[in-house]
Amino acid sequence: MPVPTWVRKEEVLQRRRGTGELDPAEVPALLGNTLTLSAIERQAAAHRWHELAAQDDPLRALVNGRLMGVPADFYDFCLLRAMPDGPFVEAQVLGRALAGLPGVSDWWLHQRLLDMTAAGALLWVRPATGDHPYSGVLRRA
Repeated sequence: MPVPTWVRKEEVLQRRRGTGELDPAEVPALLGNTLTLSAIERQAAAHRWHELAAQDDPLRALVNGRLMGVPADFYDFCLLRAMPDGPFVEAQVLGRALAGLPGVSDWWLHQRLLDMTAAGALLWVRPATGDHPYSGVLRRA
């Protein structure tokens, strides 16, 4: 379903890059914008998905308009670029990285930070609290 790129909300112009950024209350108004695919288009999409599933990559990404399998660390460069020198709050790094990655979930990037920590590339300065999973403070090793 096509999502409007720019939406005026409460006198503020907001950018929408995908369905993940929609308020659930906005979805019903977009249902009329659905596209009907022909049988051959559905068959082609199903074939492409089966190709991707056979590759068994851990992540699917839309790269230059093409869906493809990529390694788990595909977006790590964005996380690393978002990290300042010295200690940093995880939520701030996630926010900076997500600003340049439409369609990528905060959960996935959080998991990548946990993987970097497990690998020893990052160290916990202060762990997150139970109520706020992205409140931890990290630093590069």
